[in-house]
Amino acid sequence: MTEEIETQLKVAASQIRRQKWFKGDWTLQHTQSDPDGTPWVGMQLSKSNWFNDDGMGIHFETWVGEKDLKKSKLPFVLHILHKPFFPGTDVKAVEFMRRWHAIPEPAELVSSWPGYKVGRAKPFKGERKFDPEDISATIAKEFTRLHILGSYVDQVLQELIPGQ
Repeated sequence: MTEEIETQLKVAASQIRRQKWFKGDWTLQHTQSDPDGTPWVGMQLSKSNWFNDDGMGIHFETWVGEKDLKKSKLPFVLHILHKPFFPGTDVKAVEFMRRWHAIPEPAELVSSWPGYKVGRAKPFKGERKFDPEDISATIAKEFTRLHILGSYVDQVLQELIPGQ
């Protein structure tokens, strides 16, 4: 990816870290494609108790690839593990989804946001138009919006894995 996109991601990260809500246990991680894959770069927003130390746990994510640049749309998703079980437990990732869908508030919120859709297999997926000169503003705005779902993620994790 271009240096300009990398710079935009750094600016977005800086804008997010300055938000009042980011204080505490929120984290940001830079992500990128495997060397032999289609090139893209992105960012994950998670909390320290979301099993995301390796980028494979629960996280909000966006990424920018050539296809996204051409469409001028960024994807925004909530990933629930890239593995079948929560690390160090016998709790299945599908249990998270079952409990997540039992709480009506996250679906109601997500459904009210333009460009977002609630899913059955995944919690939701959204797309937001962006100005190529100001990708950072779109990312910062959307992660600020998405962070309010963090309390619901925490609620489900507490039900599944007490003490989380």
